Amino acid sequence: MEHGEATHRKLANLLGAVSVVVQDALTEAGASDSRAAAILCIGSHPNESIENLSRALGLSHSGTVRLVDRLDREGVVDRARTEQDRRTSQLRLSSQGLIEFEQILDHRRQAIGGLIEDLPAVATRGLIQALETILSARTTSRADARRTCRLCAEQDCRPTGCPVEIAASRQP
Repeated sequence: MEHGEATHRKLANLLGAVSVVVQDALTEAGASDSRAAAILCIGSHPNESIENLSRALGLSHSGTVRLVDRLDREGVVDRARTEQDRRTSQLRLSSQGLIEFEQILDHRRQAIGGLIEDLPAVATRGLIQALETILSARTTSRADARRTCRLCAEQDCRPTGCPVEIAASRQP
């Protein structure tokens, strides 16, 4: 499908503006900072290491350790040492963390849902198809997938297939 240069520029502007609107809605809902992303990542992928969390969040190892230390002090995260390597911690949410996980997901769903609730069904289907195509094309590794989906309610995509996870599973 061929589009003119003006159409591409307009689409790029619209996508950029939508990304700002979505980010502002998530920030206002308290569902976009590193703390929220860490809780969502740990809740979606329990028992993973700080190293994996660091890659998903795009933070340095030391920055991720400080964040996990804070979450641990707040009673949100539990650490368990692995049998193979006593220096490595597996991260999981505490009961308080699970409550916050659900709250963050609810705030996120409400914030973004408010932006798309009035779309007609045909526009919704077209937008889903376009976004799945973009996300699939941009996913080149499992690390990309984790980073892309760090603020996702991953269980909401899984019943019909997450395009990011599908694209990541095709990578070597």
